[in-house]
Amino acid sequence: HQLNWLNFVLLPLFLFSGTFFPITLYPEWLQTVIMATPLWQSIAMMRSIAFGIFDAALLVHVLYLAAMCVVGLAMTSRRLEALFLR
Repeated sequence: HQLNWLNFVLLPLFLFSGTFFPITLYPEWLQTVIMATPLWQSIAMMRSIAFGIFDAALLVHVLYLAAMCVVGLAMTSRRLEALFLR
């Protein structure tokens, strides 16, 4: 039931994350929203590494993704505890 939401969220993430098209094609407000997504951060980080650009922006991408991992693990742990303690 809840896995259906995963596809509902992932498809727009891939379409708007800069994976297939540059985000500069979108309006400024949408670019800001896109840059807040973990997928865009991952793509920007991997492009930076692929082109050999090791700067402060790379560190920002890594820290952002680490923070998202911590938040995701905390949310998942709480959800699983709630399911298993029923």
